Amino acid sequence: MDCDFALLTPPAHVIAATMATSAGERNVPRGSLLRRSPAPCDGVAVEVLSTAGWYTVPNPAAPGDRGCVPAAALRPLGAEAFVALRDAPGLVAGELLAAAPTCEASTVRFDDRAVPLPSLAALRAITPESLARVESVRSTYTALFGPIGLHQTPWADEGYVGLPLPDVYDTARVEAEVAREGLDTPARREKVLVAAGPGYAHFWGADAAWSDIWARPETIIAVLRTAAGWAKACADAGGSEAQCRLQIGDLAWYDDVKPDPLGHKDHREGRCVDLRLFRTDGSAYEAWWNRPDDRSGAAAYDAVRTTAFLRWTAENVGITEGFFNDPAVLAAVPWLKPLAGHDDHVHVCLDADG
Repeated sequence: MDCDFALLTPPAHVIAATMATSAGERNVPRGSLLRRSPAPCDGVAVEVLSTAGWYTVPNPAAPGDRGCVPAAALRPLGAEAFVALRDAPGLVAGELLAAAPTCEASTVRFDDRAVPLPSLAALRAITPESLARVESVRSTYTALFGPIGLHQTPWADEGYVGLPLPDVYDTARVEAEVAREGLDTPARREKVLVAAGPGYAHFWGADAAWSDIWARPETIIAVLRTAAGWAKACADAGGSEAQCRLQIGDLAWYDDVKPDPLGHKDHREGRCVDLRLFRTDGSAYEAWWNRPDDRSGAAAYDAVRTTAFLRWTAENVGITEGFFNDPAVLAAVPWLKPLAGHDDHVHVCLDADG
């Protein structure tokens, strides 16, 4: 039986459609899996089956919500396969299920797998092109660090791949980090780490959750190579795991609206990354080259390790452009340039072809 599924694929925005539900107006993110229904509607009547969890939108729709969406925002399923983003009855996180599902009374069949209808909320459709991008990142991660699941390598609908984050902190872990670091004001709290991988961690800052982990797949691969190689080089030079860890902020925005709100155009191109400065004390908090830690008043910035990192990365991975404002580091790294707003982080564009 035809499932009459469709995907929301708008040309430019993360919020693909807004629809009225029994619980009020809800925003449906792009990439959501929908099922058409015959109900009368000014547009197309649909039921939400699953949403792309890495897209953060206000008042998000949830599986089971029903309403009307514009016909122009819908695309029929084609050659998409499906990835299980989490465990659910009949599903194991990371599984890849075949395309062309068929519907039965209470299940959806993917080849020889019958999945209960409520479990579709754990699935996300993936095109062959997106799957190839994800697999290129996943194979690199596996070679450097060990296996990682498909559900831990996010992808965006405009072609970018997300930074693999196998350790996403739950609320208790985030609160423990807040307490450990003494993040006692809203401005400090927003700088907490929220996820990690081997040799690197991610913080949101003032950006929407998960909105800034995206880049071209070759750039993500270069970030992973940097994290792996620098961790060894830094440890060999006497640095601790905490002192050597890359703290990653902005990569690129997950939307293809231009200009992207993360700053200069280099981010929009998906080739560059913002990294916090290294610290002498191993704290997971920002540092500034030109002022002390705003919690303790103590000096925290490690100019020696920051310089060593830039030199190592340029020699071993490749950097096509970089911005930072410390005059001492600028003198030691001739290709680095000063730029307003770069006192608390280094912006580097990695040579993804190197």
